[in-house]
Amino acid sequence: MGTLATAAVKALLKFLTSQSINTLLALCAFISLMCWLLSDGFYAREAATWCCAWVLHFAAMSSIDIRKGGVK
Repeated sequence: MGTLATAAVKALLKFLTSQSINTLLALCAFISLMCWLLSDGFYAREAATWCCAWVLHFAAMSSIDIRKGGVK
């Protein structure tokens, strides 16, 4: 059971530090934000969801990098 948990944590850390995931979330947040601005507030829930997802992912990625000793 311990090796399964270790593998799961490694997979989660790989996901959290993935630059392609960060770029994809940022792009989705930007597109949804532009749709919200162009629609007079109609897509506010979608824009907030994508922006929060990107911010949380970026914060997790940054804190993991800081914990590792910073970007080299």
